[in-house]
Amino acid sequence: MAADICFTLDKENRIIKTNAAWELFAHENGAPELTGKRIHGKPLFSFITDDVTRMHVRLMLGYVRTMKKTIVREYRCDSDRLKRFMQMKLTLLENGQIELAHTTLRVEPLTPALAFHYKPDSPAAVLRCSNCNSLRVKECWQEPESAQNGPHLTQTSIPTVYTICDSCQDQMELYVSDK
Repeated sequence: MAADICFTLDKENRIIKTNAAWELFAHENGAPELTGKRIHGKPLFSFITDDVTRMHVRLMLGYVRTMKKTIVREYRCDSDRLKRFMQMKLTLLENGQIELAHTTLRVEPLTPALAFHYKPDSPAAVLRCSNCNSLRVKECWQEPESAQNGPHLTQTSIPTVYTICDSCQDQMELYVSDK
């Protein structure tokens, strides 16, 4: 099993540490701009494009710090050709720091390959959940590979706007209220 991909936030939610697995993941995915030396000291929220996802992440971070409890959440981190089923563990450290450890649970091929590109001003943009990667097509949330009949999903480059789907919002609300 691969090592956890980890980064640490300070109490102001700035990225202060990344591990070797983070560096490897950034390089393997063609994102040298996301290596540790380039992101250390930067606010986590400068890497999150939409308000709904920011609120979702703030809720998790606030919960960990306030309740002093660890959160474990599953999510998807897909590439254009791979479905990556992941688990994120948020753990409170000293001085309000939080470690976010990301574990790959399994990887499957994504067929057909789908390339999503953040285009908030595009009238053709499709809503995509930042947590489960579902797409909103014809008023329904669907798995990316099941949503091929959507109006813009026959393209090789799909304009996207990120958000959190209703199901993922409900799961987070239940999780926080039950703990």
